[in-house]
Amino acid sequence: MNYVELPEEMNFSTKFDTFIIAYCPDTDSWFVTKERFFYYEYPKEFMSEEDGICYFKNNIRLFFDRVSEMKTICCPKGVYLENTKQFFAVSNE
Repeated sequence: MNYVELPEEMNFSTKFDTFIIAYCPDTDSWFVTKERFFYYEYPKEFMSEEDGICYFKNNIRLFFDRVSEMKTICCPKGVYLENTKQFFAVSNE
């Protein structure tokens, strides 16, 4: 992953009009937010937080697989969504 400089008029707290689903490796969790510039951002925007949460819940395997690709040391047993404080277990089959 390459790091890029933030646009001059923006910072890590800048809010955008749409929501995204982002991943934070420090907490090993996903979240739906209007902020940007995270380690990984799923390439789809949502009009509401609820839309993003529903998409996440309906596509757990997709987010599990993405974390599995990013982790090189251990395989995850599931994914965690900060917005709802829920852990979704996924089998490695």
